[in-house]
Amino acid sequence: MNNGSISYEFAKDHVEKWVKGWNDHNLNEIMSFYAEDLEFSSPKIRIILGENKNNTIRSKGELNAYFSAGLERVS
Repeated sequence: MNNGSISYEFAKDHVEKWVKGWNDHNLNEIMSFYAEDLEFSSPKIRIILGENKNNTIRSKGELNAYFSAGLERVS
């Protein structure tokens, strides 16, 4: 019976793929990990986007813009 938990191997694989996507600046790969409806919070949102006063993103489109801007800053 699945109690909603994930295995260590699944978590490790997931994180490694996400980090590889980030390091490769592969926005499509990064975004493949997220659903259309989401809630993503970070104190960096206001710094990067300058418009989201509550530091929370609630759509995949907004998250895409946030990660895209972040990738541009680290290029």
